[in-house]
Amino acid sequence: MQFGLGIFVIVVLMLLNFSGGLAPEASSATAFESRQGTNSVAGITYSNSRNQDVVSRSVSGNTARNQAQESPREVVNDFRLPSVETLPARNIETRTALLRGEVDLRDYKRGTAFFVYGYNETKVQALAKDSSALSHNSNQINDEARVIVTDLNTRGEESYQRSVGNLVEDLDYSYLLCVEFTALSNDKEIVCGETKSFSTNPSFSANNNFSTPRISSGRVINVTDSSADLTSRLDMMDGKEGTAFVVYGESRDMVSEVSTFDSYRDVDEDDEDLQKIRLGRALFGQSNFTITLKDLDNDRLHYFRMCVEYDGERDGLVCERTNSFTTDSRDRSDKPAVSTSQAQTSSRSVTLSGDLRMRDFIDGYAFFVYGTDLELVKGVDDANSFGRIRQQLDRLQKVAVDADADGNQSYQIKVRDLEDSGIYHYQLCVQYVDQDQNNREVFVIGCGGVRSFANI
Repeated sequence: MQFGLGIFVIVVLMLLNFSGGLAPEASSATAFESRQGTNSVAGITYSNSRNQDVVSRSVSGNTARNQAQESPREVVNDFRLPSVETLPARNIETRTALLRGEVDLRDYKRGTAFFVYGYNETKVQALAKDSSALSHNSNQINDEARVIVTDLNTRGEESYQRSVGNLVEDLDYSYLLCVEFTALSNDKEIVCGETKSFSTNPSFSANNNFSTPRISSGRVINVTDSSADLTSRLDMMDGKEGTAFVVYGESRDMVSEVSTFDSYRDVDEDDEDLQKIRLGRALFGQSNFTITLKDLDNDRLHYFRMCVEYDGERDGLVCERTNSFTTDSRDRSDKPAVSTSQAQTSSRSVTLSGDLRMRDFIDGYAFFVYGTDLELVKGVDDANSFGRIRQQLDRLQKVAVDADADGNQSYQIKVRDLEDSGIYHYQLCVQYVDQDQNNREVFVIGCGGVRSFANI
């Protein structure tokens, strides 16, 4: 009887265990895992689109572990772009106005705030988008589009206002505020506000005086044998609209006569005696010009003057005084030619020789370089001048042969005291005066080909 009861109890316990009725350890484990999943945040996902808030969400521990095993989530920093607002202009007068705007850098630390303004809306908007906009300032280009910096160290939220002057009365202007900042890619980016506009007040004159446009005396720079650069500044004053141009030529009378004409179209070109180049039309306010005159005859006296045809309350044409310059007699594009000849060796010495043609250059400084180090011999032209070449025993030596080389010359020298055996390299070179990219006079070294000889 007791034996049968024991078997019954064992069977009941087995059935309960199989159905999950008695599983304290399993129940505890499940509850522990549930608490862990509820109280832990598996990960944070940042929005990939700009100007959206960061989004975070919690998932269960099991789900998080499964996601981590299948596809790990990438954490991406999402910075909001700066916000820029262009505000309406205030204090508008005939020649001045107060530009206003606000900047919020949001998640970026610092930037540079600037206004772009002018009477040509298309060029104003194009300049605002230009990555080199900050290289322009209010003294460059012309009134069609200008840049004026308001803050080189913009931080957080800032309000700006900037007074601009020398405007043209009774004219429509466009403007907008922008900020340049360094993006996460380390590239410079620009964000701008909406383009707004204003009109200056019409001028009023009690005595009906009229000021004609003013042209500053042009400067002549970068004169060569066939070209020259002219610079000038124009202020339209009371002229409402202008066409600026330059006339030049070898005839002083024809250049001077242009001031008696009525318009740009009336000027007829006449080969070397008179030429014209239009610098701009529909110009208002102030403009700066730099123009290159090309295809000039060398060693000639050339005359020039800047002029402007203007419309408005009065029409007319005005020119600055007649100026002149002389082109160079030398063609600097034809550089000196140097050639290195074959060395003549003997038991006690080596004779180096070469030829030099200075062409249109004068006062050359001719010299030989030789040594056992080929790279040092080849690199002497990088020194720019004879005095900067550093001698290094047998590796590199220099010997001057002519301190005033002109025309065509041939040179030779005898070299002794060489190493008992070895390979030597040499070349003939010349130092002369040329112009750099800014047309400043600098020393330049030109060399013939490198040759070698064996001292055995």
